[in-house]
Amino acid sequence: EIKYWVNEYLQIIVRQGLDAIVHPSFPVVASPHCDLTEKALAFATFTVAGNILRIPAGVTPITEVREDEQYYVKNPIDKIGHDANDIMKDSLGMPAGVQISGL
Repeated sequence: EIKYWVNEYLQIIVRQGLDAIVHPSFPVVASPHCDLTEKALAFATFTVAGNILRIPAGVTPITEVREDEQYYVKNPIDKIGHDANDIMKDSLGMPAGVQISGL
């Protein structure tokens, strides 16, 4: 079944005439190395597309976290929002990037 969905996804990309897709690599900045727990791993779903589709992908930084960006959402209402805010705390100057996947 996974092969079917991979083929469908790739066909959509081909029909659209795309050579590459630019998408988030991670919805938050990198967490400190010692803090790589299940809360950080929950966000890794952004990076699996290239692996599942078996297409080349790479990540590049495009900016750094500014003073006013050190949170994910201002008033989180769920565990993911709280975990993201924990990761973003004190993240001033951390790189934020995109993933580029090609055919």
